[in-house]
Amino acid sequence: QTLRFHFLDTKKLPKVLDAITGEIEKSCPKVIADGSKPLVAFLESYESDHVKATVTCHFDDVSPQSSEYKVCRQEVIFAISRALDVNGVELAIAAA
Repeated sequence: QTLRFHFLDTKKLPKVLDAITGEIEKSCPKVIADGSKPLVAFLESYESDHVKATVTCHFDDVSPQSSEYKVCRQEVIFAISRALDVNGVELAIAAA
C-alpha cells in the first residue's frame, strides 16, 4: 500500500510508521508477523508534492483471488487509518 504524507508531517513519520506496523500486527490476525515475511512501513521518497511511504505485509494462507483476501486488505487499511488518527496525521491528496 502506497501512502502520501504532507511535508509538514515528516518529523512525525518515524512514530507514525511504527504505529502503522504495530496496529496492523495487533488487529489483523492473518498478517504474518513472525519475521518470515516482511511487515514494514517505510519512507520511500520525496516527491514534488508529498513524502511517499510504502506499507508491505503478507497474509498467512490467504489466496489473493479470495474474498478473505479482500477482507484482510480492508483490515489493513482500517489499521493504517487508526494509526494515522492516533498520531494526528492525514494523508496528502494527489496534486491535480
